[in-house]
Amino acid sequence: MLKYEFDRSSWDEIYKLPLDSLAFKMQTDTGWVDITYDYDSSKEYPMQFNKGMELNGKLYTISGHRGMWCYDGSWKRMARIPIPSWVQWGDKHFTRLLDRGLKMSGLNTYEVNDESIVKQIQKDTANAAQELVEAAKLHSGHIVVIGCSTSETLGEQVGSHSVPEVGKAILAGLESVFAPLGIYIAAQCCEHLNRAIIVERAAVPNAEIVNVVPQPKAGGSFATACYAAFQYPVALEHIKADAGLDIGGTLIGMHLKEVAVPVRLKQNRIGKALLIAARTRPKFIGGERAHYDESLKDGFPV
Repeated sequence: MLKYEFDRSSWDEIYKLPLDSLAFKMQTDTGWVDITYDYDSSKEYPMQFNKGMELNGKLYTISGHRGMWCYDGSWKRMARIPIPSWVQWGDKHFTRLLDRGLKMSGLNTYEVNDESIVKQIQKDTANAAQELVEAAKLHSGHIVVIGCSTSETLGEQVGSHSVPEVGKAILAGLESVFAPLGIYIAAQCCEHLNRAIIVERAAVPNAEIVNVVPQPKAGGSFATACYAAFQYPVALEHIKADAGLDIGGTLIGMHLKEVAVPVRLKQNRIGKALLIAARTRPKFIGGERAHYDESLKDGFPV
């Protein structure tokens, strides 16, 4: 393992490892920290970043033939750091690990080469939206919270494979059903924004808004698409939606009205992502003397 000293423009050898082992070093404000990988663990991936990954808004890592890379909005190779000619790298092995590492670190966005996949995801979404409208008896003014992992729609781990074009396709599928009916979309951001909500201001005219602009890797591709497409997007920390669609296990319960009722849809996947739907109904309150409007079991009044 080597460390490049800028002041002396030379490499220092930190330590040597057997060829059959794997180790990475990553630069932090206090020096280099170990990044290790346990091949026998099903919970770890090459270059899975656990701590010490950020320095003044930038991330640093070094790996084999690929040299040193810096993340500052996108991964860039630091070409001014020379690789010693006397170092022997396992080219294919380390190149493969770096590619996988950048992917699993969740810092890159991706594209879909097959346009038919994106179109199918949009169609799946429209089908699910139509089913939800009918099952939840949604109408003008209702709000549907959408949690969405574009990574999961493509069969990837949530948070690892954000695809902006898929986020746009899902929004298009939803709007094709909801917009003509006057139903509002509330896009749930990812955990990096504390699952904040992006919604049209008209849907929540008196709500207390907060200031944040979602990005594909800080909010998610779907929320980013919504922010760009809405006429007057605002961000909220909380909302109480009338129904919801959870695409890929993003946990939307915190933004649903009480009481949430599961809805089984025939369209139970969006792409490869599992789809869970919910409607809401008014609470039944009171004791043994209480009487109820039985029609409200099916939802809020029209």
